[in-house]
Amino acid sequence: INENLKAFTAKQPQLEDYEEKLKEFTNFEKVKKIPNAEQIGALNLTTAHLKKGLLDKIQQWKEAFSRELHKKAKSSLDHLTDDIKQLKFKLQKPAKDIDTLGNVMHALEEIRIKESSIDLQFRPVTEMYNLLELHLASIMDKEEM
Repeated sequence: INENLKAFTAKQPQLEDYEEKLKEFTNFEKVKKIPNAEQIGALNLTTAHLKKGLLDKIQQWKEAFSRELHKKAKSSLDHLTDDIKQLKFKLQKPAKDIDTLGNVMHALEEIRIKESSIDLQFRPVTEMYNLLELHLASIMDKEEM
């Protein structure tokens, strides 16, 4: 699993690539529909252990890819949060004289410039978390959802 995950992340996958992989793993869960036993003449084939093993492996793959996507989403969100905290810090400085007032005005201008880019940066992060919630909500903390 780790080797395949490293090869996958080395390609710098986009959200669509993660979505495709997670859908693929979800599609493999059709194994659940296989009957636990199959009677063929005098032979009774029991597939319960095989099914359980396959489903466990599928779950491990889903969790590995979901954890990787979660790391990527969390990193992007942390970066955005840091940017917003820095701007907030600049705005919270008291304007006691003309120089500090100029700094506050510069911070407001910086916010105005970055506003649309911040909105654009939040969209993919939101989409990543939505994808994680859809396929494997157990990876995330409740506060992240």
